[in-house]
Amino acid sequence: MLPPGPKGKLLSGNISAYEKDRLGFIVESSREFGDVWMFDRRIAVAAAPGAADEVYRRTYRDFVPDRNFLHRRQKEDPKLQEQWAHSRASRMRGMRPKALQAKVPILAGAITEHLDTWAADGTLDVVPDMRKLTSQLGARLCFGQTDAAIVAGGEQDLFWALLPVIASPVDVPPWVPTRRNRKVAAANRELERRIQTVIDRRRAEQRSAEDDLLSIVMTPTGRSGQLDDQLICETLIATMLAAQGAPAPGMAWIFHLLAEYPGVQDQVAAEALRVLPDGPDIRWEQSGKLTFTEQVVKEVLRLWPPNWLSGRQVVRRTMVGKYDLLPGMMMMVAPYVIHRDSRWFSDPETFKPDRWKKGGETEDLPECAYAPFGAGPLICMGLAWSMIEMTLLTAMVVRRFRINAVPGCVVTPDASREITPSGLRLRFTERKGSLGTGPSARQVQAAE
Repeated sequence: MLPPGPKGKLLSGNISAYEKDRLGFIVESSREFGDVWMFDRRIAVAAAPGAADEVYRRTYRDFVPDRNFLHRRQKEDPKLQEQWAHSRASRMRGMRPKALQAKVPILAGAITEHLDTWAADGTLDVVPDMRKLTSQLGARLCFGQTDAAIVAGGEQDLFWALLPVIASPVDVPPWVPTRRNRKVAAANRELERRIQTVIDRRRAEQRSAEDDLLSIVMTPTGRSGQLDDQLICETLIATMLAAQGAPAPGMAWIFHLLAEYPGVQDQVAAEALRVLPDGPDIRWEQSGKLTFTEQVVKEVLRLWPPNWLSGRQVVRRTMVGKYDLLPGMMMMVAPYVIHRDSRWFSDPETFKPDRWKKGGETEDLPECAYAPFGAGPLICMGLAWSMIEMTLLTAMVVRRFRINAVPGCVVTPDASREITPSGLRLRFTERKGSLGTGPSARQVQAAE
């Protein structure tokens, strides 16, 4: 038995209703048709933790990732799939929380450099500014401080070329020479060229291993040997795109909500002042104590999950819940719907960071009731990086700047890829006695 679902129009199905209001359509259809429902004859939606867990957990058994926008070889050629798996395992070593915690001083220094470019009292177009910053931070993660400049900007060009392709409801194969596909291919070739330049330079200079992901994936292992350069390039491009995918829109939503909830903003500022030292010399031993700020980040990712709708292709006949799924169908998991379901969260539409405190309501959530980065074998490997980065960035911005809404600014969620706050502009005003402007904030607080 196939799941139920909205009938839609005779020829176009539900596409027009979905494109008119993507988030609203998914939420309303889930409320009407239940935890698993049919979007159309070939696409089903999982809108509850149990169904989502089944899909995520059985990825690479009953399901595979959906569209291969860059036509990557390792997703098409069975001979390379094992190498790709080893490449992913290598990256995971560099993305483990302990390895990333050691990079906090590098993060803090780069964030300070970026904040120094902001006006003392000015209005900011937040989303592109955060994309620029998180792109730079991702480049440093992959290539270190020395070589990041060679690659920086290339992944931004590829991201913007990919965006209309990913957002399109029409699935055009990458090999079809449309204008969009040609633009993606050109941006991808240029980024691969830059990465190859770094690879060649390191080999020519016989540079000792550096503390970055490139060094990790260039190092031969006993199981997979030496990865070829093409696979190394593809691996790092995937990482760089992921490194800005969640943090950039996530940070924009964080700043938006802190402007809307000044009391919460004050709590973040007070914690940052209490926990972090003056200046950019910050280590994990300090930033790891930003517990309330981390609650804010988790709550924003609940309301606005980066992977708000993720797809898997059905590769063999199977079931999710009580419903049949056939090979060739698509299964879409909807964390946005699950995160706003009152069965799992009280007052689900309300911004409540305290729900994440120790002993709070979220301690006994079912598996996949909260999955902003997905779950299972394909969970976003940038999860730990994103949480460390976003928590530290939130604290460092708020201890230095007061964030206020801009009068007349209308913010709407744009769900064409991640959910971004379209139209968001905010006013950032340097706090009295903030870092770099006379006495430190800590000294001002002591004087008061």
